[in-house]
This record gives sequence, C-alpha cells and structure tokens, in this order.
Amino acid sequence: MECLLLLKCLLPQSRIAKLCPYSALCLKSFWSIAYIMPYLICLLFFVFIGYSFSSFGGEGHIGVLESISWQSIARNMLYYMGVFSDFFSFPNPLELLSFKPSYLIPNPFGFVAFVLACIFMFIGLRERYKQDMFFILFVLGSLCMLILWPALQGIRFVFCMLPFMVFWCAFGVMRVMQRCSLSLKIICISLMTLTLMFFALKIAHFAYSLHIKHKEVILEKYYPANNAQSQAIYTYIKEHTQSQDVIIFFKPRVLYLFTNRLSFATHTLDKLLEAQYLLDYRGLSVDESFMPYLIPIFKQGDYTFYKINYHTP
Repeated sequence: MECLLLLKCLLPQSRIAKLCPYSALCLKSFWSIAYIMPYLICLLFFVFIGYSFSSFGGEGHIGVLESISWQSIARNMLYYMGVFSDFFSFPNPLELLSFKPSYLIPNPFGFVAFVLACIFMFIGLRERYKQDMFFILFVLGSLCMLILWPALQGIRFVFCMLPFMVFWCAFGVMRVMQRCSLSLKIICISLMTLTLMFFALKIAHFAYSLHIKHKEVILEKYYPANNAQSQAIYTYIKEHTQSQDVIIFFKPRVLYLFTNRLSFATHTLDKLLEAQYLLDYRGLSVDESFMPYLIPIFKQGDYTFYKINYHTP
C-alpha cells in the first residue's frame, strides 16, 4: 500500500489515474484476461508462499492468521481505539488501576478529543472523498490489517495513517468555519489554539518523561546482542553444534550473524520439531508446551541452551 501511495504522489501519470467504479465490475470487459491477470498472479503467489515455504527465518504471517477469532477482532478494535485516544491525551490514568486488562480501555481524556476529531474528520471526508479515494483505501486497508492481525501492535503502527486523518480533520474544521457565524468562528479558532497549546504541552511532558523519569529504562537495552554474556553463548554454539543444525531463537537474524547457524522464531509445537536446538533468553523463546521436549545442556547468565528431544510423546 505504501508503494501505491508513492506512485500516486510522485509519478505524473498516476496522479490523473481514476479508480474503477464498483459498477464496472459487472461489465463484461472487466473479466477479460488483461484485467483479471493481476488477481490471478496474486492468488498464485499467495498459494505458493502459504504451502511451499518452510518456517526458516520466521514463523510466517500466513500461519499466524489462523488464530484470528471474533474475540481477537473485538479486542483489537477496542485496543486501537485506545491507541488513537492516547495520541490525543496524556498517559492513561486507568493504567494505575490493578485491573489487569485496563490497558485495553480507551483513555477517557483522549477519547473525548478523539471523538471530536472523528466528527470533523467525517465532515472533511464528505468533502474530499472523490479526490482522496486512494488515500482513504490506504487508511482503511491499514486499519483492517491491524484489526485482523491477532497480536497487538504499538502506536508506531498507526503513524502512517495519522497524517491523512489530521488533514481530513483540519479540512472538516475549515468547512465548518466557512459555514458558521462570526461568533462560532471565534469559538473554533479558540479551540484550535487550545489544541495547539495542548499538543505543545504533551510534547513537553513526553520529553520530560523520556529524558528524566524513564532515563534508566531507556538506557537499558532490551536485548544486548554484543555483550560478553551473549558472546559466550555464541562461542559455545559454534563449538558444540554442527553447521547444518537449526536453532530456535527469538532473534534469528542476530543468531545467524554471530554463529552462522540457521534459526527461526516460533511458539507452535509442530515447528519446534523442525529444529535441533532452542536458545532461550529470559523465557522469550520457550512456550509451556515446549518443556517436555527440551533438555537443558548449557546455561550462561540469562541464556539457556536446550537440546530438542524428538522421542518425548
């Protein structure tokens, strides 16, 4: 989708391209081989990737999609509503509660701002849907992927949609101001001024938290791939495994870089038996169903190296 947006924005000929209306699907010419060829190629590649590639290098996105459920879709919709709400607000006060799934509840302060933004965004979309249909499809497609994907993602996954949403919201505010009286225009300008002040305060609050409150958390690396402890486990792997051995690890590219051993990440039992070893770091690579098949053979700090036992029932 990002490539399509770049083509739409940068290539002169693509800027004058028009989307085919839905009614054209009923035309006989649509089903000619020239029109249907891209869909056939896409379908063939999907089948080829899904049933031909092994899991080496990663578990595979197609396999993960098998865990989609109505519960995960409803959870994701509520979660991403909270993500957008947090973009318009200070940290969620509900996270201070002991209620475990409180992170799924939208920020009450940001939710009000998000609803108001959606109203203006809807007004802007009514005015711009013909010109911006390409970008609307991009935003809707991105939202659909996030909602359908079983795992939850952070706010960085919605950054690509925010510029378009802010633009439509600003366009909606402009249209409302053009149609309202002078007193309402003054109110709108005041609200926009307060909004800018709010975001300036939000940025200042974030900078303060980033450089003072959470300094020790930020300076602590999530995974120190090149420290002495990591180098010791890499050396052990190179000296005690064969070059053709496959090792399960949550950072497969890092492990291949330092040990020249094929690796992939997985949390499913059937994929576990495709490897000979499993390297665990702080429990990030071990699922509970794996334990009957694992024999610990080496431990180095936060690392535990396991031999996979295929004969365990």
